[in-house]
Amino acid sequence: LGLLSGSLIPHFAFGLVLVVFISLLAKTSGAHFNPAVSFAFLLHKKINRPLFALYLAAQIMGAFFATYMLKIVFPHSLEFGATIPKIALTSAFLVEMLLTSILVSVILFVSLVLQARPFIAAVFIGTTVALCSYFAGSLTGASMNPARTLAPNLFQGQLQVSWIYILAPLLSAFITAYFFKKWLLNKKEVRP
Repeated sequence: LGLLSGSLIPHFAFGLVLVVFISLLAKTSGAHFNPAVSFAFLLHKKINRPLFALYLAAQIMGAFFATYMLKIVFPHSLEFGATIPKIALTSAFLVEMLLTSILVSVILFVSLVLQARPFIAAVFIGTTVALCSYFAGSLTGASMNPARTLAPNLFQGQLQVSWIYILAPLLSAFITAYFFKKWLLNKKEVRP
């Protein structure tokens, strides 16, 4: 009954969209939709700096295109997908760091450790985004993605809080990638 009430539907819709697009694009482009995740892959030397720059440009342009399309389809909307914290800024920063760390950990694990097939990786990643959105969406919007926040916040004129959604995911990706790499290296050294 709870699943049909509508409260879970928007959150799992975000996750399902990711499952579809990761499944479709993983083999051709790596399905890099999030600058924080691409940054973690750069730190792990799974992509190089020129490719990171290309991904970053595409992610930002994609976010602006999607926001513009929202403005066309819903011209009277007041938000256009803007991400605005509903809790204290410091708390929002920490929540976004935690959410991004969870997401980056799952992505690094399914990609680098499990080396999962695209659909399996997509299910793990989409479910993670859906759960993060469900549990923290009402607090911060559960962005976990600097590009996803920057474009709608610019359209809405909400740039004063955008620093949270840019710095927290990137800092979290850096810290998570660092510890994940240390963990992976330690695990590989222990293996016979």
